[in-house]
Amino acid sequence: MIVCSCTRMTDQALADEVARILREDPQALITPGRVFHGLGERIQCGGCCRLIDMLIAADLRQRRAAADAPNDSAADLPMAAE
Repeated sequence: MIVCSCTRMTDQALADEVARILREDPQALITPGRVFHGLGERIQCGGCCRLIDMLIAADLRQRRAAADAPNDSAADLPMAAE
């Protein structure tokens, strides 16, 4: 889906850039301007900024929920012999 018609930024490009920023700095403050800069673009009319803010927030909530989810894979491991 196109989230910025001026630059033709897609939701996938946005998600990829958010992931890249967080790999470099997990505590980074992610703003639309930072995303545009990382993609080599500039905010033009600004009409997309509210949508981009909402998509960034949704992405960060999803990442937080995944990080907070219990790790059940440890329960599948065999117990060590005593």
